[in-house]
Amino acid sequence: MTAYGPLRNGDPLIGTRCPACHVPFTAADWVAEIPVGPGGNPDAQLAARMDGRFQVVAVPVHWPCHTGHRAPPTAADTAPEWMRV
Repeated sequence: MTAYGPLRNGDPLIGTRCPACHVPFTAADWVAEIPVGPGGNPDAQLAARMDGRFQVVAVPVHWPCHTGHRAPPTAADTAPEWMRV
């Protein structure tokens, strides 16, 4: 799981509502993305059925909504996937 943020002024997410808690995103929020599947792309749907590899559609939510942790994420949470242990 990767944490994104903190959100900065001007980010397009600011003002939109988190689908988990319905509270709008604000500057300084940390965000996680929840994958929901291949979406409506027929090629991605076929790839998902064939071998499970596809470009995923993801929904942003507040970090605490995804993890249950109120604290900001750690450096391990924000590291690229290939750097994680």
